[in-house]
Amino acid sequence: MKKIQKFLDSKIVKKYIFVLFLIGICLSSFVIVPTYAKFTNDYSTEDDVVGFSFDFGIGISDIEEYSELKIGANSADVFNVKIDNDSLDTVYYGVWYRIDDESVEDSISIAKLERSEANTSGSIEENGSSLVSVIIRNVSNKDVVIDIGVASSNKDTNSISYLDGRKLISGVDDISYLSSAKAGSYVNYVGSNGCSGNSCLGYNVNYVGNSNKGYCYKDSNKYSSNGFRIGYVKDNTVYLISAGSLECVATDSSGKVSFDNIRLDSFDNKDKAEFHFNNLNMRALSYCNEEFSYGGVCNGYSAWNMNASDFKIITGSSLDDKSCYESSDSKCGYDNDLINNGGYYWINNSYLDSNNLFYWDPSSKYIGSANSSYPLGVRPVIRLDESVYIVSGTGTSSDPYNISNEVVFNNN
Repeated sequence: MKKIQKFLDSKIVKKYIFVLFLIGICLSSFVIVPTYAKFTNDYSTEDDVVGFSFDFGIGISDIEEYSELKIGANSADVFNVKIDNDSLDTVYYGVWYRIDDESVEDSISIAKLERSEANTSGSIEENGSSLVSVIIRNVSNKDVVIDIGVASSNKDTNSISYLDGRKLISGVDDISYLSSAKAGSYVNYVGSNGCSGNSCLGYNVNYVGNSNKGYCYKDSNKYSSNGFRIGYVKDNTVYLISAGSLECVATDSSGKVSFDNIRLDSFDNKDKAEFHFNNLNMRALSYCNEEFSYGGVCNGYSAWNMNASDFKIITGSSLDDKSCYESSDSKCGYDNDLINNGGYYWINNSYLDSNNLFYWDPSSKYIGSANSSYPLGVRPVIRLDESVYIVSGTGTSSDPYNISNEVVFNNN
């Protein structure tokens, strides 16, 4: 899905992509032109962005037709309202909303997007148009339906009546992209590419509760946290990483993978432990989610098991020169809780081109190497699309960021 900048200020980076609810409105001072509300889900802009189109027949005093938007729980939507004035006079408009469910009203915020081309209330000269960008945030735990429409007058904005619970959209809000958040922040994220159970939510393997957050290989070395965290940000792209380990994985000499958390009788003796290397990446790939993944796809470029490259970006130290091998040094992750997470896990590169792979040893708090018979943890790294943004939350383990993605269309 390519990025667009349509209708927005030219200074805005092209990562801003809006779900387009194009509300075509013909404003006439003297003649009411009756039409029927027309819905289509195959509207296409010149940028090939598929969206929705609503055509309204209106009178100057008020508009009876409106669109219903369904906003998911703990999510946000950004959309445009386009208002055309095909008359020979100046007209005045106001973009309104209505929430029928009063129980969630305090959990909903509706405002003009800071980058909006036009205000939610104003005037349009003859044969002119305005485009209003609006953001809706729903921080409640249930889906809500919100009515959006436009009211108008041929006198002034003060003459516009907002009837039947309708309210003028006011205030200003903006998108905070996840890429602006700090490394180490926690994010509410759910894998959906073949993972199963609570592990898709980021719960560690063998998780019991807050006093026992799971382990691999040795129950004396338990992971210190659950969930997904921002491992690092590179080129405006967030790379999530599991806080602990979501599965324990070992591979035998035939390449068969085991999740039983027991040491196997044989190990992968192929060059650079090829079977085991691939098994780890395949298990990590199951935690991808196309709604948020880079480019909207799940492949080897959007999800993998943590490797030496990730380690170097997080710590600034390379595993290639062996300076961090069996070294309890702060530069090698000793005092970085993204690395030293309390438990055992694989780092998916071979040691000196052997059939041993790197792993984190929580007992010694350094990088070691081992053959694939050991049941150590998988830590998926998920590359997110640059369009993912923050809906709510502060990024702590108790209040992780809730996220949404502009390029996902609301088909309700």
